[in-house]
Amino acid sequence: RQSARLLALASITGALGGLASAGLVILINRGLANPQQLPELALGFFGLCVGMLLSKLCSELSLLHLTQSAIFQMRIDLSRKLLATPLKRLQGMGKHRLLVILTEDVHTFTAAFEWVPLLFVNAVVTLACFAYLAWLSWSLLLILALFLLVGLIAFHLAERGPLSHLERVRQQKDVLYQHFRSLIEG
Repeated sequence: RQSARLLALASITGALGGLASAGLVILINRGLANPQQLPELALGFFGLCVGMLLSKLCSELSLLHLTQSAIFQMRIDLSRKLLATPLKRLQGMGKHRLLVILTEDVHTFTAAFEWVPLLFVNAVVTLACFAYLAWLSWSLLLILALFLLVGLIAFHLAERGPLSHLERVRQQKDVLYQHFRSLIEG
């Protein structure tokens, strides 16, 4: 229940921060296009900067608390599952694999989960900037969309090879931890 509230708060404040960032882009564009309006735009600029700062702070603190709670709960659940697993199965897995699960896998999940707030805020900023670009020039937006599509396809094709290597790296970590245990235990 508290997690749902924190997620809602983080989402709303993250969206507000993203909109404030996009508003700054629009305000700066207006200031560049019409320099005599700078004194009138200054108050709006200051307000958007403060709003962006406060919303980003609130969003990141909420998500940090949510992330840490989720990681703590995941570690508790993993520990309970390990305790409930029959000893024969645990012995079959080996201590090295259990150590990788409890250390590396939890760390990987944690690192991925910490990117969520940044991804959300940047998505809102990007969509708002696309909307503003569409308002300025549809043809320019279509050209940008085409370049983005080509870039995404190229990235996906280039990413396939390294992703297959990551699975082998994960398997090698099991072997590495087995060697560490052998080194320590003799």
